[in-house]
Amino acid sequence: MKTFHLLRTEDESGVSGTGIIAEGSMDHNGTCFLSWLTKYQSWGIYPSLEVLVAIHGHGGATKVVFDEPVVVPVKKPRKKAHA
Repeated sequence: MKTFHLLRTEDESGVSGTGIIAEGSMDHNGTCFLSWLTKYQSWGIYPSLEVLVAIHGHGGATKVVFDEPVVVPVKKPRKKAHA
């Protein structure tokens, strides 16, 4: 999954505010899940990032910013010494 947040520079409606207004994730097939961080918290599921931006992009006033992936090293299991 890729995680992202919505960064809004202008709020025409006065409902969502500006700054980071929502956080979300996109799964392997492009489906996006969005959680609003505003006073009116809600959640949404969108079939693609394009649909999410068409609805919430506000003509470029809202940007989708993908978060950096977090890589966690996995240790190889140690081989047991034979007795």
